[in-house]
Amino acid sequence: MKQNYLIAPLITMAAFASYYAYWKSQPHPAASAAVKAVDAYAGRDGKTEAESLIAAGHLVFLESGPTVSWDAERREIARSKYGVELRHVEGSTEGFVRYLEAFNRTMRPQITRRYGRGFFDTLHQEAIALHEGPSSRKD
Repeated sequence: MKQNYLIAPLITMAAFASYYAYWKSQPHPAASAAVKAVDAYAGRDGKTEAESLIAAGHLVFLESGPTVSWDAERREIARSKYGVELRHVEGSTEGFVRYLEAFNRTMRPQITRRYGRGFFDTLHQEAIALHEGPSSRKD
């Protein structure tokens, strides 16, 4: 009776080892290559693009990340009152971050030179005031 207890696990182990050896010997289909996202910003130079826009008389500031509730008002004020285009761009690659930083590092001094150091703070305050408007004030 005790021999039966030993034979069943040994047969099971032998079957598993045989199947494993068979499985390893078979050619497996090549794993599909992970599709890499093409980085549209990899070959672009943010500094050069910003300089060409400045030369053409356009002030553009690139933004990424989440937006605020008064974002539409902020963009409209920047465009109509100051002539600055605020572009929201999406990306998370290393090339995108390099492009965004180089572009804004070139463009920000031009904007602050024209409208002063507090331009972005003033813009935010004006947009919040416009967003809240007279309809949201409590008398």
